[in-house]
Amino acid sequence: MQYDEIMQATMLLCCHFNKNEVKNFKPLSGLEYSRLAQWLYQNKWSPADLLSQTDEILTEWDDPKGKITVERIKQLLGRGVSMSFALEKWTKQGIWVISRVSEFYPKAIKKHLGEQRPPILFGLGNQQLLNQTSLGFVGSRSITENDEIFASAKAKKAVEEGYTIISGGAKGVDQAAMRAALEHGGQSIGILADGIYANETRRIFLNYLRQGTLVLISPFFPEAGFSVGSAMARNKFIYTMSEAVIVVKSDKDKGGTWTGAKENLNKKWVPLLVRDIAEEGNQALIQMGGIGFEDEIVPYVELLSTQPLVDQIVERTSSEDTSQPQGNLLSVTLDMFEQLAIAPNQQSEVHFDLKNNDDEANENSVEDTSETSSELDVNPLQIELITESDKQADKNTEEMRLVQIQQKYGEIFELFVKTLISLSKDKTSFFILDDIKNQFPELQDTQIKKWLKELETEGCLRKEGRKARYTFV
Repeated sequence: MQYDEIMQATMLLCCHFNKNEVKNFKPLSGLEYSRLAQWLYQNKWSPADLLSQTDEILTEWDDPKGKITVERIKQLLGRGVSMSFALEKWTKQGIWVISRVSEFYPKAIKKHLGEQRPPILFGLGNQQLLNQTSLGFVGSRSITENDEIFASAKAKKAVEEGYTIISGGAKGVDQAAMRAALEHGGQSIGILADGIYANETRRIFLNYLRQGTLVLISPFFPEAGFSVGSAMARNKFIYTMSEAVIVVKSDKDKGGTWTGAKENLNKKWVPLLVRDIAEEGNQALIQMGGIGFEDEIVPYVELLSTQPLVDQIVERTSSEDTSQPQGNLLSVTLDMFEQLAIAPNQQSEVHFDLKNNDDEANENSVEDTSETSSELDVNPLQIELITESDKQADKNTEEMRLVQIQQKYGEIFELFVKTLISLSKDKTSFFILDDIKNQFPELQDTQIKKWLKELETEGCLRKEGRKARYTFV
Protein backbone atom coordinates (compact mmCIF):
# COMPACT_ATOMS: atom_id res chain seq x y z
CA MET A 1 0.00 0.00 0.00
CA GLN A 2 1.56 3.29 -1.12
CA TYR A 3 0.74 6.68 0.40
CA ASP A 4 1.56 10.05 -1.10
CA GLU A 5 3.65 12.63 0.79
CA ILE A 6 0.66 14.69 1.94
CA MET A 7 -0.83 11.56 3.46
CA GLN A 8 2.45 10.68 5.15
CA ALA A 9 2.80 14.18 6.61
CA THR A 10 -0.80 14.14 7.86
CA MET A 11 -0.31 10.76 9.55
CA LEU A 12 2.94 11.87 11.19
CA LEU A 13 1.29 14.98 12.55
CA CYS A 14 -2.00 13.43 13.64
CA CYS A 15 -1.60 9.71 14.45
CA HIS A 16 -0.27 7.48 17.20
CA PHE A 17 1.85 4.59 15.92
CA ASN A 18 2.55 2.51 19.02
CA LYS A 19 1.67 2.28 22.69
CA ASN A 20 5.18 3.13 23.87
CA GLU A 21 5.49 6.55 22.25
CA VAL A 22 6.77 9.45 24.29
CA LYS A 23 3.74 11.29 25.65
CA ASN A 24 5.42 14.72 25.87
CA PHE A 25 3.96 15.77 22.55
CA LYS A 26 0.57 14.42 21.54
CA PRO A 27 -0.44 14.22 17.86
CA LEU A 28 -2.43 17.19 16.60
CA SER A 29 -6.19 17.21 17.02
CA GLY A 30 -8.49 17.90 14.08
CA LEU A 31 -8.75 21.58 14.97
CA GLU A 32 -5.01 21.91 15.52
CA TYR A 33 -4.20 20.25 12.21
CA SER A 34 -6.67 22.56 10.44
CA ARG A 35 -4.98 25.57 12.00
CA LEU A 36 -1.54 24.48 10.83
CA ALA A 37 -2.72 23.35 7.39
CA GLN A 38 -4.53 26.63 6.78
CA TRP A 39 -1.40 28.59 7.65
CA LEU A 40 0.61 26.42 5.24
CA TYR A 41 -1.96 27.01 2.51
CA GLN A 42 -1.96 30.76 3.08
CA ASN A 43 1.83 30.77 2.74
CA LYS A 44 1.73 28.65 -0.43
CA TRP A 45 3.03 25.46 1.17
CA SER A 46 1.39 22.06 1.57
CA PRO A 47 1.76 19.60 4.48
CA ALA A 48 4.06 17.53 2.23
CA ASP A 49 6.59 20.39 2.19
CA LEU A 50 7.16 19.85 5.91
CA LEU A 51 8.92 16.57 5.10
CA SER A 52 11.66 18.22 3.04
CA GLN A 53 11.71 21.87 4.16
CA THR A 54 11.06 21.51 7.89
CA ASP A 55 13.49 24.12 9.20
CA GLU A 56 12.77 26.67 6.48
CA ILE A 57 9.01 26.52 7.04
CA LEU A 58 9.02 26.35 10.82
CA THR A 59 11.24 29.41 11.26
CA GLU A 60 8.18 31.40 10.15
CA TRP A 61 5.59 29.44 12.13
CA ASP A 62 4.09 30.92 15.29
CA ASP A 63 0.94 29.32 16.67
CA PRO A 64 -1.38 32.08 17.91
CA LYS A 65 -2.59 29.75 20.68
CA GLY A 66 0.90 28.62 21.65
CA LYS A 67 0.08 24.90 21.64
CA ILE A 68 1.57 23.76 18.33
CA THR A 69 5.19 24.52 19.08
CA VAL A 70 8.05 24.03 16.62
CA GLU A 71 9.53 21.39 18.92
CA ARG A 72 6.25 19.49 18.95
CA ILE A 73 5.98 19.52 15.16
CA LYS A 74 9.58 18.34 14.73
CA GLN A 75 9.13 15.47 17.17
CA LEU A 76 5.95 14.34 15.44
CA LEU A 77 7.55 14.54 12.00
CA GLY A 78 10.56 12.59 13.24
CA ARG A 79 8.57 9.39 13.75
CA GLY A 80 9.06 8.02 10.25
CA VAL A 81 10.44 4.70 11.50
CA SER A 82 7.48 4.20 13.84
CA MET A 83 5.05 5.02 11.03
CA SER A 84 6.66 2.54 8.65
CA PHE A 85 6.53 -0.30 11.16
CA ALA A 86 2.95 0.50 12.15
CA LEU A 87 1.70 0.69 8.56
CA GLU A 88 3.41 -2.60 7.74
CA LYS A 89 1.72 -4.23 10.71
CA TRP A 90 -1.72 -2.77 10.02
CA THR A 91 -1.61 -3.45 6.29
CA LYS A 92 -1.06 -7.16 6.98
CA GLN A 93 -4.43 -7.09 8.72
CA GLY A 94 -6.14 -5.39 5.78
CA ILE A 95 -6.36 -1.99 7.49
CA TRP A 96 -6.31 1.05 5.21
CA VAL A 97 -5.95 4.75 6.02
CA ILE A 98 -7.66 7.72 4.36
CA SER A 99 -7.24 11.44 4.94
CA ARG A 100 -9.82 14.16 4.62
CA VAL A 101 -8.77 14.85 1.00
CA SER A 102 -9.51 11.27 -0.08
CA GLU A 103 -12.37 10.74 -2.50
CA PHE A 104 -13.76 8.16 -0.05
CA TYR A 105 -13.72 10.41 3.03
CA PRO A 106 -17.37 10.82 4.16
CA LYS A 107 -18.69 14.03 2.66
CA ALA A 108 -21.37 14.26 5.35
CA ILE A 109 -18.69 14.52 8.07
CA LYS A 110 -17.06 17.39 6.18
CA LYS A 111 -20.41 19.13 5.84
CA HIS A 112 -21.49 18.88 9.48
CA LEU A 113 -18.22 19.00 11.41
CA GLY A 114 -16.08 21.31 9.28
CA GLU A 115 -12.67 21.90 10.85
CA GLN A 116 -13.46 19.51 13.71
CA ARG A 117 -13.54 16.50 11.38
CA PRO A 118 -10.80 13.89 11.94
CA PRO A 119 -7.78 14.39 9.65
CA ILE A 120 -7.36 10.59 9.41
CA LEU A 121 -9.74 7.62 9.38
CA PHE A 122 -8.69 3.97 9.69
CA GLY A 123 -10.82 1.30 8.08
CA LEU A 124 -11.50 -2.26 6.98
CA GLY A 125 -13.68 -3.29 4.07
CA ASN A 126 -15.36 -1.50 1.20
CA GLN A 127 -14.52 2.23 1.20
CA GLN A 128 -17.15 2.99 -1.43
CA LEU A 129 -19.90 2.49 1.17
CA LEU A 130 -18.82 5.57 3.13
CA ASN A 131 -20.86 7.99 1.03
CA GLN A 132 -24.05 5.97 0.63
CA THR A 133 -27.47 7.27 1.75
CA SER A 134 -27.72 5.82 5.24
CA LEU A 135 -29.86 5.46 8.35
CA GLY A 136 -28.28 5.20 11.78
CA PHE A 137 -29.30 2.85 14.60
CA VAL A 138 -28.34 3.42 18.24
CA GLY A 139 -29.40 1.94 21.54
CA SER A 140 -28.40 0.20 24.72
CA ARG A 141 -26.07 -2.78 24.91
CA SER A 142 -28.49 -4.50 27.27
CA ILE A 143 -31.64 -5.28 25.28
CA THR A 144 -34.60 -7.66 25.44
CA GLU A 145 -35.66 -10.04 22.71
CA ASN A 146 -38.41 -7.58 21.82
CA ASP A 147 -35.85 -4.78 21.40
CA GLU A 148 -33.77 -6.96 19.09
CA ILE A 149 -36.81 -7.90 17.00
CA PHE A 150 -37.73 -4.21 16.64
CA ALA A 151 -34.19 -3.17 15.64
CA SER A 152 -33.91 -6.03 13.15
CA ALA A 153 -37.28 -5.32 11.55
CA LYS A 154 -36.56 -1.61 11.14
CA ALA A 155 -33.11 -2.31 9.70
CA LYS A 156 -34.52 -4.75 7.14
CA LYS A 157 -37.18 -2.22 6.17
CA ALA A 158 -34.49 0.43 5.69
CA VAL A 159 -32.55 -1.93 3.43
CA GLU A 160 -35.66 -2.51 1.32
CA GLU A 161 -35.96 1.25 0.89
CA GLY A 162 -32.37 1.52 -0.32
CA TYR A 163 -30.61 2.71 2.82
CA THR A 164 -27.23 1.57 4.14
CA ILE A 165 -27.30 0.89 7.88
CA ILE A 166 -24.88 2.77 10.16
CA SER A 167 -24.21 1.81 13.75
CA GLY A 168 -21.46 1.55 16.34
CA GLY A 169 -20.65 -2.16 16.12
CA ALA A 170 -21.24 -2.74 19.85
CA LYS A 171 -23.28 -5.57 21.39
CA GLY A 172 -26.99 -5.02 21.67
CA VAL A 173 -28.85 -2.71 19.31
CA ASP A 174 -25.80 -1.94 17.14
CA GLN A 175 -24.97 -5.50 16.17
CA ALA A 176 -28.64 -6.51 15.91
CA ALA A 177 -29.33 -3.80 13.31
CA MET A 178 -26.11 -4.42 11.38
CA ARG A 179 -26.58 -8.21 11.31
CA ALA A 180 -30.21 -7.92 10.18
CA ALA A 181 -29.27 -5.55 7.35
CA LEU A 182 -26.39 -7.72 6.12
CA GLU A 183 -28.36 -10.97 6.31
CA HIS A 184 -31.18 -9.25 4.41
CA GLY A 185 -28.84 -8.53 1.50
CA GLY A 186 -28.08 -4.94 2.49
CA GLN A 187 -24.95 -2.96 3.32
CA SER A 188 -23.67 -1.59 6.60
CA ILE A 189 -21.14 0.83 8.11
CA GLY A 190 -19.75 0.25 11.58
CA ILE A 191 -18.15 3.23 13.33
CA LEU A 192 -16.04 1.83 16.16
CA ALA A 193 -15.29 3.35 19.53
CA ASP A 194 -11.91 1.62 19.85
CA GLY A 195 -9.02 0.60 17.63
CA ILE A 196 -9.88 -1.34 14.50
CA TYR A 197 -6.89 -3.69 14.78
CA ALA A 198 -8.22 -5.88 17.58
CA ASN A 199 -11.92 -4.99 17.63
CA GLU A 200 -14.20 -7.99 18.07
CA THR A 201 -16.71 -6.70 15.50
CA ARG A 202 -14.31 -7.43 12.64
CA ARG A 203 -14.24 -11.10 13.61
CA ILE A 204 -18.01 -11.38 14.01
CA PHE A 205 -18.70 -9.88 10.58
CA LEU A 206 -15.58 -11.09 8.75
CA ASN A 207 -17.51 -12.77 5.91
CA TYR A 208 -19.33 -9.53 5.09
CA LEU A 209 -16.04 -7.61 5.06
CA ARG A 210 -14.77 -10.11 2.52
CA GLN A 211 -17.94 -9.81 0.45
CA GLY A 212 -17.66 -6.02 0.29
CA THR A 213 -21.04 -5.31 1.93
CA LEU A 214 -19.55 -3.94 5.16
CA VAL A 215 -17.02 -1.30 6.08
CA LEU A 216 -15.68 -0.60 9.58
CA ILE A 217 -14.04 2.74 10.36
CA SER A 218 -12.51 4.45 13.37
CA PRO A 219 -10.73 7.78 13.96
CA PHE A 220 -8.75 6.24 16.83
CA PHE A 221 -5.31 4.58 17.06
CA PRO A 222 -5.90 1.09 15.56
CA GLU A 223 -4.53 -0.71 18.64
CA ALA A 224 -6.41 1.42 21.21
CA GLY A 225 -8.76 -0.27 23.66
CA PHE A 226 -12.32 0.78 24.42
CA SER A 227 -12.90 3.89 26.49
CA VAL A 228 -16.03 5.77 27.46
CA GLY A 229 -14.54 8.99 26.10
CA SER A 230 -13.93 7.43 22.69
CA ALA A 231 -17.47 6.03 22.64
CA MET A 232 -18.88 9.49 23.33
CA ALA A 233 -16.66 11.05 20.66
CA ARG A 234 -17.67 8.37 18.15
CA ASN A 235 -21.39 9.20 18.43
CA LYS A 236 -21.15 12.35 16.34
CA PHE A 237 -19.93 10.36 13.34
CA ILE A 238 -22.94 8.03 13.42
CA TYR A 239 -25.25 11.04 13.38
CA THR A 240 -23.47 13.18 10.83
CA MET A 241 -23.14 10.30 8.34
CA SER A 242 -26.86 9.40 8.53
CA GLU A 243 -29.96 10.88 6.93
CA ALA A 244 -31.70 10.21 10.25
CA VAL A 245 -30.95 8.13 13.35
CA ILE A 246 -33.28 5.67 15.09
CA VAL A 247 -33.08 5.34 18.87
CA VAL A 248 -34.31 1.88 19.81
CA LYS A 249 -33.73 2.05 23.56
CA SER A 250 -32.09 4.67 25.79
CA ASP A 251 -31.51 5.25 29.49
CA LYS A 252 -32.19 8.73 30.81
CA ASP A 253 -29.38 11.10 31.80
CA LYS A 254 -26.65 8.48 31.34
CA GLY A 255 -24.94 6.34 28.75
CA GLY A 256 -23.65 6.90 25.24
CA THR A 257 -27.03 6.58 23.54
CA TRP A 258 -28.53 9.34 25.66
CA THR A 259 -25.51 11.63 25.30
CA GLY A 260 -25.30 11.20 21.54
CA ALA A 261 -29.01 11.71 20.97
CA LYS A 262 -29.06 14.81 23.15
CA GLU A 263 -26.05 16.28 21.32
CA ASN A 264 -27.74 15.66 17.98
CA LEU A 265 -30.92 17.42 19.11
CA ASN A 266 -28.87 20.40 20.32
CA LYS A 267 -26.77 20.59 17.16
CA LYS A 268 -29.71 19.79 14.85
CA TRP A 269 -27.58 17.55 12.65
CA VAL A 270 -30.27 15.10 11.50
CA PRO A 271 -33.80 14.02 12.48
CA LEU A 272 -34.00 11.77 15.54
CA LEU A 273 -36.54 8.93 15.31
CA VAL A 274 -37.30 7.54 18.78
CA ARG A 275 -39.15 4.30 19.45
CA ASP A 276 -42.27 5.31 21.35
CA ILE A 277 -42.21 2.95 24.32
CA ALA A 278 -42.47 3.40 28.08
CA GLU A 279 -38.69 3.52 28.52
CA GLU A 280 -37.94 6.70 30.50
CA GLY A 281 -35.05 7.74 28.28
CA ASN A 282 -37.05 7.27 25.08
CA GLN A 283 -39.93 9.39 26.37
CA ALA A 284 -37.54 12.14 27.52
CA LEU A 285 -35.94 12.28 24.06
CA ILE A 286 -39.35 12.58 22.40
CA GLN A 287 -40.21 15.47 24.73
CA MET A 288 -36.92 17.15 23.78
CA GLY A 289 -37.79 17.08 20.07
CA GLY A 290 -37.31 13.50 18.93
CA ILE A 291 -39.82 12.03 16.48
CA GLY A 292 -41.80 9.31 18.23
CA PHE A 293 -42.81 6.28 16.18
CA GLU A 294 -43.98 2.76 16.92
CA ASP A 295 -44.20 -0.53 15.02
CA GLU A 296 -46.38 0.79 12.21
CA ILE A 297 -45.16 0.13 8.67
CA VAL A 298 -44.63 3.58 7.16
CA PRO A 299 -41.94 4.36 4.58
CA TYR A 300 -39.08 6.32 6.14
CA VAL A 301 -39.30 9.01 3.48
CA GLU A 302 -42.96 9.57 4.32
CA LEU A 303 -42.31 9.45 8.05
CA LEU A 304 -39.56 12.04 7.83
CA SER A 305 -41.23 14.38 5.36
CA THR A 306 -44.25 14.95 7.62
CA GLN A 307 -42.35 15.94 10.75
CA PRO A 308 -41.84 19.58 11.84
CA LEU A 309 -38.28 18.91 12.99
CA VAL A 310 -37.35 17.69 9.54
CA ASP A 311 -38.92 20.76 7.98
CA GLN A 312 -36.76 22.93 10.22
CA ILE A 313 -33.62 21.07 9.23
CA VAL A 314 -34.48 21.14 5.53
CA GLU A 315 -35.20 24.87 5.73
CA ARG A 316 -31.92 25.47 7.54
CA THR A 317 -29.80 23.50 5.09
CA SER A 318 -31.54 24.72 1.95
CA SER A 319 -30.69 28.31 2.85
CA GLU A 320 -27.00 27.41 2.85
CA ASP A 321 -24.64 26.44 0.07
CA THR A 322 -24.13 22.81 1.14
CA SER A 323 -21.10 22.41 -1.10
CA GLN A 324 -19.37 25.08 0.99
CA PRO A 325 -20.81 25.04 4.53
CA GLN A 326 -21.11 28.37 6.26
CA GLY A 327 -17.98 29.16 8.25
CA ASN A 328 -15.94 26.47 6.54
CA LEU A 329 -15.04 28.05 3.20
CA LEU A 330 -11.34 28.07 4.01
CA SER A 331 -11.38 24.39 4.98
CA VAL A 332 -13.09 23.45 1.72
CA THR A 333 -10.57 25.49 -0.27
CA LEU A 334 -7.75 23.92 1.73
CA ASP A 335 -8.99 20.42 0.92
CA MET A 336 -9.02 21.29 -2.77
CA PHE A 337 -5.50 22.72 -2.51
CA GLU A 338 -4.17 19.60 -0.78
CA GLN A 339 -5.80 17.33 -3.33
CA LEU A 340 -4.34 19.27 -6.25
CA ALA A 341 -0.93 19.26 -4.61
CA ILE A 342 -0.67 15.49 -4.97
CA ALA A 343 1.30 14.72 -8.12
CA PRO A 344 -0.42 12.30 -10.53
CA ASN A 345 2.22 9.65 -9.93
CA GLN A 346 1.80 9.95 -6.17
CA GLN A 347 -1.90 9.10 -5.98
CA SER A 348 -2.36 6.31 -3.46
CA GLU A 349 -3.78 2.98 -4.45
CA VAL A 350 -5.48 0.91 -1.78
CA HIS A 351 -5.65 -2.85 -1.99
CA PHE A 352 -6.63 -5.21 0.79
CA ASP A 353 -7.13 -8.93 1.23
CA LEU A 354 -8.92 -10.34 4.25
CA LYS A 355 -8.85 -14.00 3.20
CA ASN A 356 -6.20 -15.28 5.58
CA ASN A 357 -5.76 -12.55 8.18
CA ASP A 358 -8.02 -14.21 10.76
CA ASP A 359 -6.02 -17.41 10.62
CA GLU A 360 -2.69 -15.92 11.68
CA ALA A 361 -1.36 -17.57 14.82
CA ASN A 362 0.46 -14.46 15.92
CA GLU A 363 -0.66 -11.03 14.67
CA ASN A 364 2.62 -9.48 15.75
CA SER A 365 4.79 -11.91 13.80
CA VAL A 366 7.22 -10.54 11.22
CA GLU A 367 8.15 -12.34 8.04
CA ASP A 368 10.93 -14.91 8.54
CA THR A 369 13.99 -13.69 6.70
CA SER A 370 16.37 -16.48 7.65
CA GLU A 371 16.14 -18.34 4.35
CA THR A 372 19.07 -17.61 2.02
CA SER A 373 18.81 -17.07 -1.69
CA SER A 374 20.89 -18.86 -4.27
CA GLU A 375 19.79 -16.46 -6.97
CA LEU A 376 21.82 -13.51 -5.67
CA ASP A 377 25.51 -13.25 -6.53
CA VAL A 378 26.17 -11.10 -3.48
CA ASN A 379 25.12 -11.34 0.15
CA PRO A 380 22.20 -8.86 0.40
CA LEU A 381 22.77 -8.33 4.11
CA GLN A 382 26.26 -7.01 3.39
CA ILE A 383 25.15 -4.45 0.83
CA GLU A 384 23.83 -1.92 3.35
CA LEU A 385 26.88 -2.40 5.57
CA ILE A 386 29.37 -1.36 2.94
CA THR A 387 32.93 -0.39 3.77
CA GLU A 388 34.58 2.85 2.76
CA SER A 389 36.14 1.32 -0.36
CA ASP A 390 32.76 -0.03 -1.50
CA LYS A 391 31.26 3.46 -1.63
CA GLN A 392 32.86 4.13 -4.99
CA ALA A 393 30.96 1.27 -6.66
CA ASP A 394 28.90 1.97 -9.71
CA LYS A 395 25.66 3.77 -8.73
CA ASN A 396 23.39 1.83 -11.05
CA THR A 397 24.69 -1.49 -9.75
CA GLU A 398 24.15 -0.34 -6.17
CA GLU A 399 20.56 0.68 -6.88
CA MET A 400 19.91 -2.72 -8.44
CA ARG A 401 21.28 -4.44 -5.35
CA LEU A 402 19.09 -2.35 -3.07
CA VAL A 403 16.07 -3.48 -5.09
CA GLN A 404 17.20 -7.08 -4.58
CA ILE A 405 17.36 -6.56 -0.81
CA GLN A 406 13.86 -5.12 -0.77
CA GLN A 407 12.47 -7.98 -2.86
CA LYS A 408 14.01 -10.64 -0.63
CA TYR A 409 13.67 -9.14 2.85
CA GLY A 410 10.99 -6.48 2.47
CA GLU A 411 10.97 -2.74 3.14
CA ILE A 412 10.73 -3.15 6.89
CA PHE A 413 13.97 -5.13 7.17
CA GLU A 414 15.69 -2.66 4.85
CA LEU A 415 14.54 0.16 7.14
CA PHE A 416 15.79 -1.78 10.18
CA VAL A 417 19.28 -2.10 8.66
CA LYS A 418 19.43 1.55 7.60
CA THR A 419 18.46 2.66 11.10
CA LEU A 420 21.20 0.50 12.63
CA ILE A 421 23.71 2.10 10.28
CA SER A 422 22.58 5.53 11.44
CA LEU A 423 22.70 4.39 15.05
CA SER A 424 26.25 3.10 14.66
CA LYS A 425 27.38 6.48 13.35
CA ASP A 426 25.92 8.14 16.43
CA LYS A 427 27.70 5.66 18.69
CA THR A 428 30.89 5.83 16.56
CA SER A 429 31.94 2.27 17.46
CA PHE A 430 29.19 0.14 19.05
CA PHE A 431 25.59 0.02 20.23
CA ILE A 432 23.67 -2.18 22.68
CA LEU A 433 20.26 -3.85 22.64
CA ASP A 434 18.61 -1.01 24.61
CA ASP A 435 19.69 1.47 21.92
CA ILE A 436 17.88 -0.60 19.31
CA LYS A 437 14.77 -1.11 21.47
CA ASN A 438 14.48 2.67 21.86
CA GLN A 439 14.52 3.01 18.09
CA PHE A 440 11.99 0.21 17.52
CA PRO A 441 9.37 0.19 20.31
CA GLU A 442 6.96 -1.56 17.94
CA LEU A 443 9.08 -4.74 17.76
CA GLN A 444 9.25 -7.47 20.37
CA ASP A 445 12.67 -8.27 21.87
CA THR A 446 12.61 -11.73 20.28
CA GLN A 447 12.24 -10.26 16.80
CA ILE A 448 15.05 -7.73 17.29
CA LYS A 449 17.37 -10.44 18.61
CA LYS A 450 16.49 -12.70 15.70
CA TRP A 451 17.43 -10.04 13.13
CA LEU A 452 20.61 -9.16 15.00
CA LYS A 453 21.57 -12.84 15.13
CA GLU A 454 20.97 -13.07 11.41
CA LEU A 455 23.24 -10.10 10.73
CA GLU A 456 25.85 -11.58 13.04
CA THR A 457 25.67 -14.98 11.30
CA GLU A 458 26.10 -13.32 7.93
CA GLY A 459 29.25 -11.61 9.17
CA CYS A 460 27.81 -8.10 9.20
CA LEU A 461 27.89 -7.58 12.97
CA ARG A 462 30.19 -8.67 15.77
CA LYS A 463 28.83 -9.26 19.26
CA GLU A 464 31.20 -8.41 22.13
CA GLY A 465 31.21 -8.54 25.91
CA ARG A 466 28.72 -9.72 28.51
CA LYS A 467 26.44 -6.74 27.85
CA ALA A 468 26.19 -7.69 24.19
CA ARG A 469 27.73 -4.67 22.46
CA TYR A 470 27.37 -4.80 18.69
CA THR A 471 29.98 -3.56 16.23
CA PHE A 472 29.82 -3.43 12.42
CA VAL A 473 32.51 -5.57 10.84
